[in-house]
Amino acid sequence: MQLKENTKKNATTLQIIQQGVSKPIYLRIFNINSAQKVWGALNKEFKGASKVISIKLQNYWRSFDNLSMKENESIKDFSSRVAKIVNQIKGCGDTIPEKKVMERILKFLL
Repeated sequence: MQLKENTKKNATTLQIIQQGVSKPIYLRIFNINSAQKVWGALNKEFKGASKVISIKLQNYWRSFDNLSMKENESIKDFSSRVAKIVNQIKGCGDTIPEKKVMERILKFLL
């Protein structure tokens, strides 16, 4: 009974992992039949990415700090650029206070 339950949990977990990754990553893991092995493979592959993420974060923060509204740029376009950078920062696991984002936008509206 325990083995059947574990098999069902493995299948469910494996399905969730497979549904949660992009197509290129899915193609690298689709033939692995153990959720634990898939998780290990993903962890191994992306663990070295921490340095890359750190560098990306530095670049995103620099972009955020250097943001300015371009001449003839609409408020909508400027706020979209701000949102894009904020999402990139958040996507790398960092946080950015809403107050800081609003200050950046309001700085160029006044």
